Amino acid sequence: MSKKFNFYILLTCLLFSVQAQQTAEQVSSLFPYQKSASVESELTKMDAWSAKDWRSLFKMLDDDSLKLKATYTVYAYVHHANSNAALVPATTQQVVNGLKLVKSFYAKDYLIQILGTLGSEIGIAPLSKYLKDPVFVGPAARALAAIGSDNAKATLSSALLKAAEPQKMHIKAALEHMQFKLPEMKSEDKKGRIGLVNFQDPRYLAKVQEQMEQAKDPVSKRSILSQLEKVTSISALMETAKYLDDPVLKNQAASIMARMALRDKTLRGKSPREALEKALPLIIGTDSISLNKLLKNYLRAMPYDEIITAVVMSDEERKQGFEVLFDGTNLDKWIGNKKGYAIEDNVIITHPVLGGGNLYTAEEYSDFEYRFEFQLTPGANNGLGIRTPTEGDAAYEGMELQILDNEAPIYDKLKPYQYHGSVYGVIPAKRGYLKPTGEWNEQTVVVKGSKVKVILNGQVILEGDIMEASKNGTADGRNHPGLMNTKGHIGFLGYGDVVRFRNIRIKKL
Repeated sequence: MSKKFNFYILLTCLLFSVQAQQTAEQVSSLFPYQKSASVESELTKMDAWSAKDWRSLFKMLDDDSLKLKATYTVYAYVHHANSNAALVPATTQQVVNGLKLVKSFYAKDYLIQILGTLGSEIGIAPLSKYLKDPVFVGPAARALAAIGSDNAKATLSSALLKAAEPQKMHIKAALEHMQFKLPEMKSEDKKGRIGLVNFQDPRYLAKVQEQMEQAKDPVSKRSILSQLEKVTSISALMETAKYLDDPVLKNQAASIMARMALRDKTLRGKSPREALEKALPLIIGTDSISLNKLLKNYLRAMPYDEIITAVVMSDEERKQGFEVLFDGTNLDKWIGNKKGYAIEDNVIITHPVLGGGNLYTAEEYSDFEYRFEFQLTPGANNGLGIRTPTEGDAAYEGMELQILDNEAPIYDKLKPYQYHGSVYGVIPAKRGYLKPTGEWNEQTVVVKGSKVKVILNGQVILEGDIMEASKNGTADGRNHPGLMNTKGHIGFLGYGDVVRFRNIRIKKL
């Protein structure tokens, strides 16, 4: 009877253990996530997890094939717990228990950091034991500094008196971090109320620069560098970029730069772009997936120019009879999918958020000379519809002149009649005359009868007769009824890629 009873107890424990492991693995499969709403219910369920559930999750941190998912899960729950002070003590205790359980350097280092993130006094005693450990003294000291209480400071001070190098260096740096304060700068708001530190005051950035120059150890530098994230300016971005070549600070600097950029929609120009592109592959950490994706999208839409101004039509063009179709302020002379295009900084822009689509001139044209400027981004694809109706595929129901980043690798295998400036499917254009991606190109399109001429940056890249080119069938072998049109709309044919247009004018022939 006793043996049977013991067997049932053992079997029950085994079943609970397997169930706990399955629970932990199922929940961790949801991470990383892009929308918090998709995991809120699971995080709430974790509030009621048993000690076995937590042990199963922490054991995953020791498994190289599972540790990344477990890392995301722990980080997400800690963020959830920190938003509800009542959950912090119990969560801290579970992490303390997990720290005793895990074996690998990765797992111990990570859970020590998490204790600092939680900021609970419960974590002080367990962390203090690691101040004697030459391997983990650094993260333990930083975690205590992050807790930041008087008890945490006293623990570090006591350990410093007994510590030898290299432990002493880490503990001292952590204490200096706790004592570090940027000077308060009083600023009056519009109502005259005295505010707190004004992070946008140039003196704040200057003080951070001074502190970085004086800092001697990596821990202090990390602490000071983190202050730059509060500043929103190109100067702060470029100052942070200086540390992208520092082997210790480069990943932190990259993450700070990404958050700066996502917060500041006014960044533009060659230098900030190059700095952010350099930072992109250096972003690591628990939120690196979402941060990388957001920054890539940001860079796609980021203007290359330092300043963009609306170009005014010349006196000579006015005398010749040109009319402005877009003056940098409105789309009054356009119809179609206006929601797919926007006016930003005096230019027309389309990008993935807007969706693109077709934007047509309100008026129809027969023979004309059409001048405009455009700016491509890497891999961008758009088109210029001519003599086209507003319904159907403009490439066939009218004509489409390609607007394309010819040099993008994804277009290596296109047909000759699919590259920039070509009458799509009918007449190929010459290649090699686009300016480097990000620079403004000038293009003129002259249409008279069945003849089409395209001038790109001063070079004729296409000159042909659509009737002659299609008399024995079109190059793509498809039916192009629009070649017979004698008039129609002119339009930008967008696919959602980031392309900008400006200085658009036309003359009827």
